[in-house]
Amino acid sequence: MCRLPLAAEDMDDHHVTPRHAGGQNTLDNRILVHRWCHHAHHQRVGYKGLKA
Repeated sequence: MCRLPLAAEDMDDHHVTPRHAGGQNTLDNRILVHRWCHHAHHQRVGYKGLKA
């Protein structure tokens, strides 16, 4: 997301296409991002879960 180097202790897993929007839980739909970038992204777009 920010294109800065990533250290193992700073990594977080992010779904490119959110699961609530039909994205799969597969490796080709996931990227590693900084924890703070991931949190900032969800602060901007929100957190949405799958409906039960």
